[in-house]
Amino acid sequence: MSYDNDISDHDLAIMLHNEIVKIANIFIRCENVEIEHLKGLNPSLGSVAKLAKSISLKISKLINDEVWEGQRILINAQQAVCLMEEAALGVLNNSKSAVIDAINRLKSIKEE
Repeated sequence: MSYDNDISDHDLAIMLHNEIVKIANIFIRCENVEIEHLKGLNPSLGSVAKLAKSISLKISKLINDEVWEGQRILINAQQAVCLMEEAALGVLNNSKSAVIDAINRLKSIKEE
C-alpha cells in the first residue's frame, strides 16, 4: 500500500478498510481446510486477526467524528475483526463448526 502525504484521513481509512477486506478473504479461503492444517499455519490465524485488529484501531483514530460513511467503515472493520478472532479461537479449540460459523458470518457482512 503506497502512502501519499496529501491523502485525507477519510481516504486513508477507506484504504485501511480495504486491507481488512483482503485479510477477511484469507479467512474465507480457509473455510474448507482441516483444523489440523489451520493450526499449522504460519502466521497463525490468531496473528492475522491481531493484525486486522490493529488496522481497525488505526481506522478508528482516522475517522474521529465522521458520522455516516466513516462510522460505517469503522463498524464494518470492527465486525470483521471480531469474526476473524472467533474463527481463530475455533481453530485453537479444535472446533471446525465454530470456524465455519465465523467464516459464514464474515462472508455475509462482506456482501453487505
